[in-house]
Amino acid sequence: MFFKKTGNSRSFLYVLRTTLVALVVFFTENFAFGACSSGKIDYVENGVSTCSDNNFQITTIPNTKEIKFMFYAAGTYYVDCDTNSTSDTVKKVVVADSQTAMTSGTPVTCSYDIGGEYTIGFGGKATNYIASSVSGSNWTGAGANNCSSWGVFRIGEQSNSDFTSHTSKIKNLSGSIGKIFPTLPGKPQPTFRSTFSGTINLTSIPGSLFNGVYGQPGVCMFVSTFYGTGVTSIPIGLFSYINGTAEGLFMHTFAGAKITSIDPGILRTIKGPARVGMFANMFAYANDLREIPENLFGGIYKVEGVLSTGMLKDAFRKNANGGIKKLPNTMFNDFNGKPDTATFKNIFANNTNLSGNYVPCHFFFFF
Repeated sequence: MFFKKTGNSRSFLYVLRTTLVALVVFFTENFAFGACSSGKIDYVENGVSTCSDNNFQITTIPNTKEIKFMFYAAGTYYVDCDTNSTSDTVKKVVVADSQTAMTSGTPVTCSYDIGGEYTIGFGGKATNYIASSVSGSNWTGAGANNCSSWGVFRIGEQSNSDFTSHTSKIKNLSGSIGKIFPTLPGKPQPTFRSTFSGTINLTSIPGSLFNGVYGQPGVCMFVSTFYGTGVTSIPIGLFSYINGTAEGLFMHTFAGAKITSIDPGILRTIKGPARVGMFANMFAYANDLREIPENLFGGIYKVEGVLSTGMLKDAFRKNANGGIKKLPNTMFNDFNGKPDTATFKNIFANNTNLSGNYVPCHFFFFF
């Protein structure tokens, strides 16, 4: 059956089209937070709906009413303080000035009218970092003091030296912080100094946490990253995309944590010449650790002219008696040549129950 077009039908179609366009404009301007697909962070900037990938999430403990963060990297970031809410009052756009952000930090605060357990989503991407460097030779100190710059992201306030009023509110991590602060070609590597330090209620780490960070590591890259956390184990894929060695790379990384075991593969891609302070204090005061896997540092070797001062100094030091019970036979199989002063100094201090093979005696003739 065919219908003959009339003036009335053309008028009706015109009115219908005009109405639909008006509805689209109305919903775009007034309900833009429903415009993005699931898993995205929705924003309206200058009247335009913006969708950002929700790449990294932090979940707080119950009764949280406020938590603060600091960005130490240039870039534009999107913070959704409550991923279960569509309100724009809990969604923030953080534009970090290239110089101020990298040196003084850019703060952001998530505040809530009602205390609760919140999941905070992070989107956006860094555009530049300050290169860290080793700034001291004392490897018995706090660890972070040997490095020249802050990590790219911290929990808490810059003025709060211990950060515990905020770090203790972290319960869980998911996604990848490495997608927010990835390796940028031609730029310094991001440094995760003290990023999750003091998160005593954090008990596990996702293996994907640093996805997006790859290649030759930077100096002090993971110094104190999980210092004093409640983390009990290390996922095997945590450092999988990093390959090579660097000064201060894992200094204090898991010091004071609740680590009970170490997967033998966590450092499988960390291969190259021994470097200054590379594993200094890495598991110091992790008093629940009882065993070290075979060949943990198997890819590390001594190269003439490359300093290894303090490389494993205090790496497994304990607070008091007890600690590690046995050392593996192949712990340093590939480490050959004369070590530098204090390369292994105090590596097993206060581990009074040790048995089995120790570091080859000739290593200690030069201390």
